[in-house]
Amino acid sequence: MTYSPIGKNSPWPGGKLSVDKFIATRQICSMTLADFLRTNEMSPAAFAAELGVPASTITRIIRGERTPRLDTIQKIVAATSGAVTINDFVRASSTEGAVA
Repeated sequence: MTYSPIGKNSPWPGGKLSVDKFIATRQICSMTLADFLRTNEMSPAAFAAELGVPASTITRIIRGERTPRLDTIQKIVAATSGAVTINDFVRASSTEGAVA
């Protein structure tokens, strides 16, 4: 797999890493939403208010009782500055009821 920037001046975010290694590193370095909240001493209710979603939504996501919608995932990724990634939600839900 190769990286093709949109513009010639677009830097490759992985530096000297290959795309596959960059992705693997990001997956290892990412944290769960629960880890992020704990690290930042933030309650699920406060985080939910910041996102503009019900507190029960964040609590259920943390407990694994709910897979967030794409728009909610995007809000979470943005609010955590990328510390929590879409992979954290895809990995968790991809094994549940997977259909080939």
